[in-house]
Amino acid sequence: MPSIDELVYDIYHEDEPIEPLNFNTGRQSLENPLVEIPELVNNWVRVGDISLLVGFGGVGKSTIALNLALSLASGIDFIGYKVSNAERVAYLDLEMGQYEFRSRLNLLLEQCPEIARDNFYWACLSNFNIKDRRNETRLKDALAKIKPKLLIIDNHASFHAGDPNREGEMMTNVVNPFREIMSEFNLGILYLMHTPWTEKERPRGTVALFDAAATAVAVIRPQADIRRLKWTKRRSVRSDMGETEIEIGYNAEKHIVYKATSKVMDEILMEIDLPAKRSTLAKHIAEALDIDKSGAYRRIRTMVKDEILMETINGLIDKQ
Repeated sequence: MPSIDELVYDIYHEDEPIEPLNFNTGRQSLENPLVEIPELVNNWVRVGDISLLVGFGGVGKSTIALNLALSLASGIDFIGYKVSNAERVAYLDLEMGQYEFRSRLNLLLEQCPEIARDNFYWACLSNFNIKDRRNETRLKDALAKIKPKLLIIDNHASFHAGDPNREGEMMTNVVNPFREIMSEFNLGILYLMHTPWTEKERPRGTVALFDAAATAVAVIRPQADIRRLKWTKRRSVRSDMGETEIEIGYNAEKHIVYKATSKVMDEILMEIDLPAKRSTLAKHIAEALDIDKSGAYRRIRTMVKDEILMETINGLIDKQ
């Protein structure tokens, strides 16, 4: 027996034509050049992709997403990641509520170029379930008017309740509508998702969503004013590009994030006598940032590449 959702879907879509299924040959693939898919935030968010931003509640996912959205709306690079063009962004807040959301947004908009005020669209809804086909239709109607390149969804409550074994249902009810929306409106989706405190509390559908995502970035809080962004999944064609994790500055009062690696590293380098061996410096960085040695060595290689540090016969010195 069909569910209510299925019946509603049939009513809304009964007059839609069925598209024929066409296969292409290998020759057609070679003869027709691929059209490059636009990167919205280089090596992170792309048209046609689902990107995830995950972390514990209160770690700063919404603040990071808002800053990313306004950078894209302004056409300004985001924490070192290139933004090629100013694009329209639609932000669907399902968690904070209008007062909290607007308080944060207004603080940020005051520091943004004028173009961001027109390119950034938002809606706050306390009860929105995309499994309801009527809500899916409402969302599509709104997107058709706005024509954004990025849709940010923060945070879909139905992912955080229910039977964790019903991955198939979640794939059908949530991930498939996401794919339809991306295809129909030629946009990318950035989805914010809570990380469960224990595996036992894993939100329903997370495996289905993670499998569907092209990129997943975990937000970690090593210090009050620092956030670590760790790429736990990256598109295979881009797996050799960019860092696997970065540290950014985080101002909870002003709700801003900024590229803080150089500032943090400057403070660390001031605390150690240079020249120093790589192993000595890596140990100091690992302890200061609470990271493993491999992460510390990666930072040293980056600083040498960026000509912040220089190798000498006596060890590493601060080139600046």
